[in-house]
Amino acid sequence: MATMFNKDKARVMIIRVFLIMIFVGLLTSVSFAADVESRLNMLEETLKKTAKNDRGTTTTD
Repeated sequence: MATMFNKDKARVMIIRVFLIMIFVGLLTSVSFAADVESRLNMLEETLKKTAKNDRGTTTTD
């Protein structure tokens, strides 16, 4: 009976570790996605400004 109790405790501990790993992974992916989104927005604004400046200076008419 004692060994069964230890196996159950081990299973519960393994499940807890997996849940914690999943939670940390989700937090990391959300944080990374937020960071990438802000950088992409800055890049998009820079490209728009560059395109606007290029259109204004080069006329091939």
